[in-house]
Amino acid sequence: MISPNWRRAYDAWKATGLTRIDFHKTRFKCFFPDETPCLTTLYRKFKEIERLLESAAAERSAASQIGTVAVATLPAVTPRKVATKVGRNIPVKRISHPSGLVAREVRLILPNGSLLEFRSESPELMAIGMMQAAGVRT
Repeated sequence: MISPNWRRAYDAWKATGLTRIDFHKTRFKCFFPDETPCLTTLYRKFKEIERLLESAAAERSAASQIGTVAVATLPAVTPRKVATKVGRNIPVKRISHPSGLVAREVRLILPNGSLLEFRSESPELMAIGMMQAAGVRT
């Protein structure tokens, strides 16, 4: 876990263009006024921050290549009887959405651990419709 002080120090170091040694000598103390960490700790923490940033960038890059993925974990809902007759239409409030949306991959993790994957132009509206069909007030 990186503390906010370390992240601010790292951002300030990147903005200055100084070497790590020069940054440690001249500007580092203002981030840790009580007890200034040693140069070795600065190197270790900055390297850890760089790894985290690289990992986050790689995840964003992978997501942009695959497309946007929406993941939702659905809470357990008290089962209710939705329809009493087979073939009966379930009234669902229709919500209009803008046209021209790109379909996204959606992954729903159901309360029993099942995974439901599909593509949708508007997964949010689809989720609202599912909740309405299940009798959950929206």
